Amino acid sequence: MDDKLNKYKSKRDFDVTPEPQGDVSEEHSLPIFVIQKHDASRLHYDLRLEVGGVLKSWAVPKGPSTDPAVKRLAVATEDHPMEYADFEGVIPKGEYGGGAVIVWDTGVYRNLTEKKGVPFTMEKGLEHGHVKVWLEGKKLRGAFSINRFISDGKQEQWLLVKAKDEAAGPKLDFVKKRPESVLTGRTVEEVLAEDAGKDGKSMAAHIADEISDAPVTSMPGAVEPMLATLSKLPGDQSNYGFEFKWDGIRIIAYWNGRTLRLDSRNGLDVTFRWPELKGLGELIGETPVILDGELVAIDQKGKISFSLLAKRMRLAKKPSVTIMRDVPISYMIFDVLHLGAKNLMNLPYASRRAVLDKLNLTGDWWKTPPYHPNAGDELLKVAVDNEIEGIIAKKIDSPYLPGKRSGEWLKIKTINRQELVIGGWIPLKGVRERGVGALLTGYYDSEGK
Repeated sequence: MDDKLNKYKSKRDFDVTPEPQGDVSEEHSLPIFVIQKHDASRLHYDLRLEVGGVLKSWAVPKGPSTDPAVKRLAVATEDHPMEYADFEGVIPKGEYGGGAVIVWDTGVYRNLTEKKGVPFTMEKGLEHGHVKVWLEGKKLRGAFSINRFISDGKQEQWLLVKAKDEAAGPKLDFVKKRPESVLTGRTVEEVLAEDAGKDGKSMAAHIADEISDAPVTSMPGAVEPMLATLSKLPGDQSNYGFEFKWDGIRIIAYWNGRTLRLDSRNGLDVTFRWPELKGLGELIGETPVILDGELVAIDQKGKISFSLLAKRMRLAKKPSVTIMRDVPISYMIFDVLHLGAKNLMNLPYASRRAVLDKLNLTGDWWKTPPYHPNAGDELLKVAVDNEIEGIIAKKIDSPYLPGKRSGEWLKIKTINRQELVIGGWIPLKGVRERGVGALLTGYYDSEGK
């Protein structure tokens, strides 16, 4: 066993993992590079450069940027065999690096490393903690520098930075716009789903099987949504996750494996009003699920618009194609209450969100916006700057309490608005005056009275 790959081989059981075992190879006349998208315990991108018959490797948590002003952390990892350059598949859970892998980009590179005008080999540049390469890939192109800034003997930390050249572009966000494999066109989610489906089960069914701390129950016929208490930002935010408060209507979605039902906050079946969401259940497959979220309308400026949503909220029949086009909607999913045969409502909020994130419910008409632990001040500022109604603070360890307005969930508004009940009206004063002089209104208190 060659020393260059000792660490790689010692970390893996090749009777279990589909990763190639490999050995040190002959070098190519034009050295290759590969960037693999790796959805392990945390999604990241693995940059690998051919050097000396192996692939020198760095884990880049946020992926490469084409903006020269952006510095990306790159953590050095063990050398990989050359055969790894076209590896795609799923490393089994519990194994080192368990998760789905795709080849996000690949190509050849030129070594541009030098010091004071003197060219350096890649080996010498890596030893000195600085290399510069020109990538010719299917997505990325141009010069990038990789500079070491921490070397503690265990995990060296480097910075990956795009050079200022004709291939630079601050708006070329390939990480967001080009998520697919350059070899097969698949996303990491599709690779994971294909692997999960080998035993006939959907990915959602596998996720449900992995949940060991939730009771097995039949799926509830109806769940009242949990409500938040109006509040200020908590002083100690360390035990909270923060989400945007969407200005729309609350929807509980029930999928029994065959049909989808959408209930309003008051328990009314409003499925017919939102036919766009039919595909949500089909995406999940045969696994029953109950989801909680807010349905919003998006105006032409990309803003959430409650007044636009109102045009569809009171429809008595299925909307026309014209209305669906004029009032585009999105279901913002923020909780999962039941999955398969598991009741998740007593699990902590953070655990439910972890399950929801694994379901990867993203489509044209629905999405799962992220939550942000210990970041209330920052998120509230973003909400104010973008004219979002407010934010919700949810205790990380809070269960889901159906129908309760709990202090475990707090709503912090950027726009003050009160729902009032019209109980009557007073005529205009004066003999000749006709019309409404004033409305008599009331509101429900925290006890619902």
